[in-house]
Amino acid sequence: MRTVYLLQLIVPLVLVAWLFVLAAHSKLALWTRIVTIGLALGAIGLRGLWLFPPWWFPWACAAAFALMAAGTLIRHRGIACWPTMRREAVLVGLLAVLGGYAALQMVLAAHGRKPPPMPPLALEWPLRGGAFLIVNGGSDIRINAHLKTREADEPRFARWRGNGYALDIVAIDRLGRRAQGIQPRDNLAYRTYGWLVASPCTGEVLHVVDDRPDRTPPAVDDRAHLAGNYVLLACGGIQVVLAHLQPRSVRVVVGQAVRSGEILGIAGNSGVSDEAHLHVHAQLPGTADAPMSGQPVPMSFDGRFLVRGDRVTADRRGVIEVAGTGLGLIALLAFPVVCGLALAVASFAGRRASRKRTTQLRRNLESAAAPVTPHEVDLSRLVGLPAPVRRYLGAALSDGQPMIRGVCIEHRGTFNLAEETSRWKPFESDQQVVTRRPGFDWYGTIEYCPGVAVHVHDAYIAGEGILHASLMGLVPVARLCDRGDLARDELLRFLAESVWYPTVLLPGQGVTWKAIDEQSAEATLTDGDVAASLVFSFGPDDLVRSVSTEARGRRVRGAVHATPWQGRFWGYERRHGLQVPVDGEVAWVVRGNCRPYWRGRVVRMEFEFTNPRAVDPPGAA
Repeated sequence: MRTVYLLQLIVPLVLVAWLFVLAAHSKLALWTRIVTIGLALGAIGLRGLWLFPPWWFPWACAAAFALMAAGTLIRHRGIACWPTMRREAVLVGLLAVLGGYAALQMVLAAHGRKPPPMPPLALEWPLRGGAFLIVNGGSDIRINAHLKTREADEPRFARWRGNGYALDIVAIDRLGRRAQGIQPRDNLAYRTYGWLVASPCTGEVLHVVDDRPDRTPPAVDDRAHLAGNYVLLACGGIQVVLAHLQPRSVRVVVGQAVRSGEILGIAGNSGVSDEAHLHVHAQLPGTADAPMSGQPVPMSFDGRFLVRGDRVTADRRGVIEVAGTGLGLIALLAFPVVCGLALAVASFAGRRASRKRTTQLRRNLESAAAPVTPHEVDLSRLVGLPAPVRRYLGAALSDGQPMIRGVCIEHRGTFNLAEETSRWKPFESDQQVVTRRPGFDWYGTIEYCPGVAVHVHDAYIAGEGILHASLMGLVPVARLCDRGDLARDELLRFLAESVWYPTVLLPGQGVTWKAIDEQSAEATLTDGDVAASLVFSFGPDDLVRSVSTEARGRRVRGAVHATPWQGRFWGYERRHGLQVPVDGEVAWVVRGNCRPYWRGRVVRMEFEFTNPRAVDPPGAA
């Protein structure tokens, strides 16, 4: 048993530490780990023999688990939703199998806390004036080892079948300890040893054994006398056994009438017993040569069917109070598990709803698209453009390369959810753009708190500005759509992000340029009744360093305020013959102070060119 006790101490600690220490690379792997560990701790807590460590240890592990789960979720903000590595996907599968097994064990152990269908025998508590722990008890073998005696295919159990719904009881101190040490060899080190045992009912003594010696823990070698010293009582038509008493401690004789509460003997460690404890069971009458072979009968004390892990406090009169472990422990462990499952279901449903919305928006985007002409870049047509614009387009594009019809961009970064303070949260997004007629749909998920995300659609389609935001993709936060100021603001965004699809800035693509100085120029994009203007600023390498406008709609406390706005770009790389930035930052300029609210990095770009066979022109990287 010492090995079992040490495993009960080590395994829960390892599981809790594993939850916090090892990193996860996807939300699916993280939540699978949390749920599996929670279920495992629940199964261990319900099935464990909490003699060592004490009964409160699974509660402490459950509390640590809840804290570690919260800390782990915070620490893993911004990770991908799905596994990207094969080994992590395999680990998720293994954890799911283990979690299913743990869930089965926990459900069966919890079900064993329910009394069997037959009526229980009402008894009084046989130990007075102390605190006690139920070590074995219940209607399932996972929490009551005595139920193995009911196995019909085991003839050796036939003589002891009455044990089926037995209780094993130990005395504990205020700290939950039942002995001095893990498993001392001295019987006197156990609190139960020497406790007076009272009759739990009024009846007659039918059988007594009083000459078996106490065993030295953890010896259990008296197989011929499993009950050791015991008293068998007839309480009406049902018999009650109190076993493992000290030798020569029994104070009653066969045929004696006893009253409830009368002292029968002293708790000891005789018979098949790992350590000092009191065994109590009720049964229908057995045979003369096997008095404990009768049909087992469940018992109740103060109306309670007691099970493993229950704690009983009894006064000198035998009045008891019972504190159960099961439901409270399950509730404590289940809170993060249920929250995780609920969040997982809500996240799945929200993503499905958002993806459905994305599909519809992008179908509308493609329906509004127009042919792009000409099909190739002609740098000779740059004559007449402001000098910094000519230099930029010459640096960003290659003569003769195909025009961009569309692009798909994925970003990762952080977003400031606060209107006037800083509350940066990780986001991930994908964006679909068509260059003629100008339009885009940006779908992003911003982690509001661990496990809870805000889903955002920001779009400009067929002259209409669209902004939809919802919590978990299910609870609407914002739903805006118009062809006025919002449409202008979204077209401004399309124009600002043209650094990722620069062919849209060429002559004939709807943009007109106005010179400002050697390092900047103003671009105006017109789409039907909607027009947007931005100032482009260029660096020493002739590439766009920033874009800005004096007025873009900023929402503060539900109202829209025209506010200076700017975007910065850096980290240019050559992609498919184009010089495009990888990193960017977008900010409001409030009372002369720059307040960034979006910082992102491009993690993937896929272009659709007018000539699909020329997607990798000379010089592509």
